[in-house]
Amino acid sequence: MEAARAVDKNWMILFGASNAVDSLKIQDKARVVRGSARFDEEEAADYDPELVKMIIEDTVTNKEGKIIDLFDCSTDLLRIPELIGTTLGYVRKTLIRAGRLAKTSRYGGGKRKVVQLTLDGKFVDEFDSHTHAAEMTGIGRVNISAACSGGQKTAGGYIFKSKEKYLAEE
Repeated sequence: MEAARAVDKNWMILFGASNAVDSLKIQDKARVVRGSARFDEEEAADYDPELVKMIIEDTVTNKEGKIIDLFDCSTDLLRIPELIGTTLGYVRKTLIRAGRLAKTSRYGGGKRKVVQLTLDGKFVDEFDSHTHAAEMTGIGRVNISAACSGGQKTAGGYIFKSKEKYLAEE
């Protein structure tokens, strides 16, 4: 009974959960892990090194299984390649395929709708992305992007805004 409590306590520490219900919620959810996160030695003290060692030496012979097990026990994403002997890219692809890691875009989700306005503020056209607006208008994509982000007021004699910002102002 004591051994079971110790294992449960270790899992809760590893998951940062306050009780078993929280740890189950964390296990079932794909996590978003930012690439800029760094391994913290103080945080490492919270991990049970015996549990990590057990997973690495486990009967699971394929790398994918070990990667998923280490990630599920809340081992730092940047530490897994070091423990398994592979690259971070391979670890991320494996976890995304397994549904354990949320697939995120580095630049906030890809295409953003763009609205073209006259200098008077009258609606001219709407585009699916900065690139699409550049192709259709002949105005440079960088200029359109700068106008949308506020780096410059206009691009090619027109005002460009993101659709969200345009709708919020109306």
